Amino acid sequence: MDAGNLTQNVMTAMESVAQTLKQIQQYQLQLQQSVQPMTKLTGILELEGRCQFSRQHPFALCQGSQGDALPLPQLMALVGQGTMSLALLLAVWSVVAGLAAATGRDARLLRSAAYALWGILGLVAIAVAIFVHAIVTHDFSFSVVAASTSRSLPWGYLITSAWASQAGSLLLWVSILIIFSLLALRATRQGLAEIRPWLIAILGAILAFFLLLLVVPASPFATQVAPPDGNGLNPALQNPYMATHPPALYIGYVGLAIPFAIAMAAMLAGR
Repeated sequence: MDAGNLTQNVMTAMESVAQTLKQIQQYQLQLQQSVQPMTKLTGILELEGRCQFSRQHPFALCQGSQGDALPLPQLMALVGQGTMSLALLLAVWSVVAGLAAATGRDARLLRSAAYALWGILGLVAIAVAIFVHAIVTHDFSFSVVAASTSRSLPWGYLITSAWASQAGSLLLWVSILIIFSLLALRATRQGLAEIRPWLIAILGAILAFFLLLLVVPASPFATQVAPPDGNGLNPALQNPYMATHPPALYIGYVGLAIPFAIAMAAMLAGR
């Protein structure tokens, strides 16, 4: 074999080795891409393995790597606080849009202001559901729940403890107020359509005031390190008559806001 043929054979062998190495690198890349989803799936399965159902605390189902419950109660408190903040913003918008509709005769702004009140109803309903759930599941990471309930409290008084605190009373107040406001808005849809923009603005201003109290000084969603048990309900409130007295009283007090708002709206509209 001459030197030229030997050199050609060597070059051919080197090209073959280079192609083989390139194929190996491609196989390694494909293997890494196929292993990544399996790694993610393994992590998911490991997390599911640490998740256990708990009837006592369904919002703290999963455990972290150290066996500690994930802070889902704090997440629910954050959602509750967020709903109150959004409701406050909607109340402010209902005032602005209502005044603009009253002065500018803009039907679109009037509809927007009315929709804002309906949005407040939905947000308040979510907040009430979170708050009541925290009470009935003995979630003492909520400061208000720990201050006014306990594990030994009978079921009936456990429900009435929702308005035993200042924050709970304000939440009940706002709940009744938004329902009455929407009923008043519906009642004035036919014969008193010209006062509706002023009515929405006035009711929105009242709602904004009480929602501001729920957001800043008396939030029912303030959290703390959960104690083993709560302080319990005030013994003076553990009475069937006292259980029904606050809601009846609030219905009367809040109900007075409706004729006041209608009368003021009629005056502003020149009726």
